[in-house]
Amino acid sequence: RSVVFGVWTMRVAVALAVALACACSGGVDALQRPAASRAASSFHAKTFPGRAHQVQASKVSRREQLTRLRGGADMSAMALFTDKIAPTLGTAIANGMFLSGVPAIQAARKAGTMGSLNPVPFAMIFANCVAWLSYGFVTKNPYVFYSNALGSMLGLYMTMTGVRLAEPKARVSLERLVLVLGSILVASGYIVSSVLTTFEARRTFSGLVANGMLMLYYGAPLTALSEVIKKRDSSSLLWPLAFMSLVNGSLWAVYGSAVNDMLISIPNAIGAVFSLFQLSLCVLLPAKKTAASAA
Repeated sequence: RSVVFGVWTMRVAVALAVALACACSGGVDALQRPAASRAASSFHAKTFPGRAHQVQASKVSRREQLTRLRGGADMSAMALFTDKIAPTLGTAIANGMFLSGVPAIQAARKAGTMGSLNPVPFAMIFANCVAWLSYGFVTKNPYVFYSNALGSMLGLYMTMTGVRLAEPKARVSLERLVLVLGSILVASGYIVSSVLTTFEARRTFSGLVANGMLMLYYGAPLTALSEVIKKRDSSSLLWPLAFMSLVNGSLWAVYGSAVNDMLISIPNAIGAVFSLFQLSLCVLLPAKKTAASAA
């Protein structure tokens, strides 16, 4: 069943990647515009020389940036990878990352117990995705939106499962965590929509909130670190989720660097390191069989 689910997950991820590539292929369409459209652009440049100069300066700056990234050669290929391929793959991997935790959740629901699964990351998935959706709305970045829309729903589903099946003490802690995270998200939404007045202020504030949630998300599995080391058992860590998080963080770090958005590149690079550490624990301290995993 896990193999079938893995194939299904990859099909969903590829389908999402293809759909996103089609939705965001405006650059390709621009390269195929007819001569009449190019003539209209030339007329606009002559009529509004100041605006044309600004656009040209922006294009030159972009070319220089890509030249520095690649070392001066084959700028178009570098632009294609950093501006299209990396974020499209990042979107597919992000959705695959959130889907990778579903089999363990389904097994826990079937067994009627969370077993050794740590429910804290589930709440962080939900809060992290909602925070990044807010950033995507503010910046109008389709890649950020598509990579977190599905995750927000899956995170809510996983969190509800944790509240339902966790032990009483863990359930109370999870409920308090959800209330705290929800309060932060509501407050930040109010500040972005009603207090801040400039785009840059909104972008920076929503980005910092998303950064904080992302760091908590990447670090959430490590809340059980002491138990993992003490029992020499990594069953509370989901290695598929850690692996997908590593790939996802790496791709988004590349994309953020390419578009000069440090609010995307820096936290994802740190998150990739966290995920690599989790994978190391999964290898060095193999998971032991539990009732939920056996089911």
